[in-house]
Amino acid sequence: LLPVYGRNGTNYAIGGARVTAPNGITIPIATQVTNFLVGGSFGASDLVYIQGGGNDFFAFVAGGARDPAILTTAANQLAATVTRLEDAGAQRIVTL
Repeated sequence: LLPVYGRNGTNYAIGGARVTAPNGITIPIATQVTNFLVGGSFGASDLVYIQGGGNDFFAFVAGGARDPAILTTAANQLAATVTRLEDAGAQRIVTL
């Protein structure tokens, strides 16, 4: 899949992104979904892949693994993002 950013493709994913927290120059996953929903829609045969939380875990470890709220927040926000996809008409969603 071609990336949407700079290539006008259909892949909104950006490596290194966290679920909602900014991480350098990446676009958070929740914002990637928002950007898609501004002009995109889902067809009956579309399959949506969403993966998140790994970079939030790395942030947790980098912070000394002292603030588990980072992980809880990321998990809750990823679940809310999946719900947004469902509400927008995505019928088949794969979470990794």
